Amino acid sequence: MEGNANTKENTRLLFEKIGNNRAFGRKEIMMVTGLTISPEGTLIHKLLDEKLIVPVEGKGKGKYMFTISMD
Repeated sequence: MEGNANTKENTRLLFEKIGNNRAFGRKEIMMVTGLTISPEGTLIHKLLDEKLIVPVEGKGKGKYMFTISMD
């Protein structure tokens, strides 16, 4: 993943807390990482661009899941 150290650390924290089997949204990202709304939105866009997360249908608007695993 490209990005600065903070982006990588926030991604790692989020994955460790959420995992790849649960949908999450902005609220969960902000609680886990401590980011405010603007940087949190930037993180979502970076993760989408890198194809590390995908939008999830049927779980409400703005929900995502990781596409990676730590196996």
